[in-house]
Amino acid sequence: MSTVTILGTGNMGSALAALVEKGGNTVQSLNSSDIDERVDGDVVILAVPWSAVTEVLSQRRDQQSGKVVIAGDDEVAKGRLSEIVTAAGLRAVDAGSLRRARELEAVAFLEMTLAAAERIPWTGGFALPS
Repeated sequence: MSTVTILGTGNMGSALAALVEKGGNTVQSLNSSDIDERVDGDVVILAVPWSAVTEVLSQRRDQQSGKVVIAGDDEVAKGRLSEIVTAAGLRAVDAGSLRRARELEAVAFLEMTLAAAERIPWTGGFALPS
């Protein structure tokens, strides 16, 4: 199992922490006020707004050596994240490069729009067939 540090404790960071723990991994959650706390994880996941990524990586630059940082299209990072997600009971699907994020965000927006209009439940979602 892995120790995973999640930088960001908002909605996304909290949801990721629960998923990581469900898979039997150890979680360290840090937010912007924890700048003096050292990153302990061998895997680091950024759960911060895109506009903060550069600053967060810069602040933690000296703590990233030897760690797998989930922040882009790195194949090693994708593989480790896939293992973590699979351990939590989900099926990991590589949707391609980070450029695909725009399309994934559009799907999420569609889901929220349908839920707000009470056409699907807030717990609803989209599935990929096996």
